[in-house]
Amino acid sequence: MKFKGISSIAIVSLLSLSGCNKIEPDSFDYLSLYQKEAKKYEEKNYDSISASYGYIDNEIQGYNGWYYLFKNEQSMLINKMVYSSKDHSFIGDNSYIDNEVQYSSINSSSIRRYNITQNGNISVYGNIHCIENTGEYLIYLNNSLKHSINFTEKDYLYYEIDFEVKVGDYVDFVLVGEDVTILSNPTITYQSSQNSSLYHLTTFDRTYGDVFPFYDFDNHTLYNYFLYTEGSAMTGEYKFAIEKSNDFLTYENIPEANNSSVWRYVMENAHLAMLRNCNAYIDTSKYDFGVRDCALVFDNTKNRYLLIAGCYYEFSTNWHSDLVIYESNDDLGFDWNPVGNVIEKDYIGHLPECPSIMKINDRWYAFVSVSHITAHQVGPFQYWMGDKNEDIMDIDFSNKQFSFVDGEDLCAARIFKVGEKFYMFGWIPYTYDTMPWNPWGGYLNLPREVIQHKDGTLGGRMDPGLREKINFGSIQKVDNISLNNNKQLVSNSQTRNYISYSIDMNNSTKSSIVFEQNNKEYLVSIEKNQNNTMLKIESPNDDKHPLNSEILIPNKDKYDIYLTIDNGIIEAFVDDEYSLTGHTAMDENPYSISFSSNNNCSINNININKLIPYFNLY
Repeated sequence: MKFKGISSIAIVSLLSLSGCNKIEPDSFDYLSLYQKEAKKYEEKNYDSISASYGYIDNEIQGYNGWYYLFKNEQSMLINKMVYSSKDHSFIGDNSYIDNEVQYSSINSSSIRRYNITQNGNISVYGNIHCIENTGEYLIYLNNSLKHSINFTEKDYLYYEIDFEVKVGDYVDFVLVGEDVTILSNPTITYQSSQNSSLYHLTTFDRTYGDVFPFYDFDNHTLYNYFLYTEGSAMTGEYKFAIEKSNDFLTYENIPEANNSSVWRYVMENAHLAMLRNCNAYIDTSKYDFGVRDCALVFDNTKNRYLLIAGCYYEFSTNWHSDLVIYESNDDLGFDWNPVGNVIEKDYIGHLPECPSIMKINDRWYAFVSVSHITAHQVGPFQYWMGDKNEDIMDIDFSNKQFSFVDGEDLCAARIFKVGEKFYMFGWIPYTYDTMPWNPWGGYLNLPREVIQHKDGTLGGRMDPGLREKINFGSIQKVDNISLNNNKQLVSNSQTRNYISYSIDMNNSTKSSIVFEQNNKEYLVSIEKNQNNTMLKIESPNDDKHPLNSEILIPNKDKYDIYLTIDNGIIEAFVDDEYSLTGHTAMDENPYSISFSSNNNCSINNININKLIPYFNLY
């Protein structure tokens, strides 16, 4: 079966639920969140260049140095393919190349060729996603074979090789096989773009601070209204910015100048409090200082406004405040009930920061991050939950215990709606063990879907579409290892991975995946004691910050775990229902991967994959 005539996006969509991860079907189109219209690249010299720089919306041989060739297997002659406007692909004998689709027949092999335009050391990397039949993928420098991959149908494999080149050389990517079809988009880089982190600064080179996300579902656009500083937060020079994204992962800046309508639209949907005087809505006879952090939302189920705010008696060395919810008596927000519903009384020496409220299905939730209780000062994302169908103003919060959505390394997070789903963004501190005063803020977490469990409690997962997007190809698979109070090495010299595995704890009370770098260990652990079971991200060799983050999870014998590790930042997930973020002292250098357990334990279905580089998102 050939795929000629079917778009490559359609092929990816068809395969999205049958790749490396077994992901449950869902009527919600997760993949669409991460799809972006491909645009033709300018023709110029690039220090990092993918095959897509040549083929997107283009039918010219040699555009940006990329050529499309075929080799007749009988005559062994190599010739240029011819572009077919009918099929929208390059065709030669019985082989063809159609964007990222590459097809070879028994009579002819298909070849992508890149002509080298500068001297230096390069990395050649990418993945091959086999669609049909078995074959061989060969990488040549001129006529010298540098790398070969034998694959079978449905394989999804990562490769990376390094060598020296000079102007006039060429690199060939040759597909050999009988009626074999793959997806491939190889990259050649002089800049180590294969290691470009998914955790990045803003479009104007600042760290992200407190975020106010809003997703325009109809227009497939995420707006992130966020706080930042030009330098040290100690100066108090905070500013707001807006970035937008059509793919949930890459952003463009929207300057305030000449974009007033967009700014107002985003504030009305993401941070309405910026357009209203919220101090007028609270009992200022009680709270002399007024509000500091607040969120104002319109509740269309009761045609009222709701305000959640840190309401301050004073703002001096004591920072004495309550966290309170107020409601309006009308649908315009002119008349407000002076009696608020107090969530938490008497914060002293702590700041209830970035509060928010949201109704998720049939329950109301109140959220806050409390300062000066962690190494980063901004506390973990905590919440109080109402009963089913209980109005938020009727919740007796004095009888409620708060819980956490994530650990302390995801700061000042907020939940927002994406259609009928719920997502959250926060900032991961720029420094791993202290408050990042200069620069203040950090990096956005990867898009996190918020899960409501049957009992109403909340957790998080990486949605199926994002898991497909970030998996850049398999590096190593291990079926099973058995541990008994020992550690077992699985892989060496890894960088930037997406990893999945299953644990059968048996009689173990602590089981960990261990990353070792520079003679120090970093752990993602499940640890049980008499009272609780915790998911932890740990740096046991770091005297200053040995526990990076932790969160409570159910006590079970078996767990399914997947995680990303990217230049020290780890996002870990258990059973697709619980999530934990951690920033460690790890850097961009290689690390080894091991598993350990303090008693009998089994680790199964270990999949070590390459995490997609930021450069290769599109």
